[in-house]
Amino acid sequence: MNLAELIERQKAASGLSYEDMADRARDRGQRIRGNILWQLTRREIAQHPKPDTIRALAAALDTTVREVLDAVEESLGLRRVDVEVADPNIEAWITLTGDRTPEEVAELAEILRQKVDERMAERAAAAKTQPANER
Repeated sequence: MNLAELIERQKAASGLSYEDMADRARDRGQRIRGNILWQLTRREIAQHPKPDTIRALAAALDTTVREVLDAVEESLGLRRVDVEVADPNIEAWITLTGDRTPEEVAELAEILRQKVDERMAERAAAAKTQPANER
């Protein structure tokens, strides 16, 4: 489902106007205008929206950031490569780093390095405790 279809589906399901959907986003601390929602149903998008816009769309549409991202990728003809991430906070950070400061991105990278190191250490420890015939 592309972004226009997602917006129209959520609008029909909620029975809200574009302005009411924008108000819902504002009530949730996000900023988007009703006319932007309308425009997104009428025009093809040419580039990936900014992270703030993705979050605002999710709030306005009462859906998840992941669903909005999937719809955007469909609209742009992109194919996402899924990476297994056990921590949803890390997945959200990876998805929404576009408007982060260099310091925040560096902090994110350090957290990811720590998680990867932890996972590798766990796997190595598990491999050592398995009998040789089970490896």
